Amino acid sequence: MLTGRHLIQPDDLSVSEIESICSLAEQIIVDPKSFQDVCRGKILATLFFEPSTRTRLSF
Repeated sequence: MLTGRHLIQPDDLSVSEIESICSLAEQIIVDPKSFQDVCRGKILATLFFEPSTRTRLSF
């Protein structure tokens, strides 16, 4: 699992890690209710480092 790691480029992941992420994504699509509380109690942030009309207008 990728806990505690940062993804800078896709090359930073092994093939098995990418397959694991895709498998998890498929599980979430099939049964989203079982994942709805995964981030409860956690702080999430999205950082934008380059100007973007789409992100600027979304705020």
